[in-house]
Amino acid sequence: MADKITILETLGPNLTKMYSRHEGEDVTIPYEDAASFNISTFDANSLREVADKLGKLHKNVRKCFIRGKFVGEDKAQPGYSKGTWARVNANFDDQPLHWFMIDIDGFKPNWSHPVETVASSVMITAGTGDPRNSTANSAEMISSSGLSQAE
Repeated sequence: MADKITILETLGPNLTKMYSRHEGEDVTIPYEDAASFNISTFDANSLREVADKLGKLHKNVRKCFIRGKFVGEDKAQPGYSKGTWARVNANFDDQPLHWFMIDIDGFKPNWSHPVETVASSVMITAGTGDPRNSTANSAEMISSSGLSQAE
């Protein structure tokens, strides 16, 4: 059975953090206070499909995946712009999925850089050791918009 993955797209401002390097220095551009979203979904039948979609979205600072399922237009609180939906927990229900998301606040690169060597950073952070000796064939590290408070 396919997982139905929810994608949020803000009209602006930025929804996700961006990690980059500028003149040899790590730079983090924080997300802004996006409040209204267009919502879409896609079916993922495998982890590969989830990773492929992430690969297409990861540089788009106005889109993100969320774990929740949209409650539907008849129950949801509208956003500020016509046809959009508000960023409130009540607009999304928890749902079981065949994948999980990790959000590591305050992450500091070790010997592997999260922008330049994504797979290595994920494996090292997860404690799986030297990524060159790993049998893992795919690792994705994503940023998320987060919430203003822990759930």
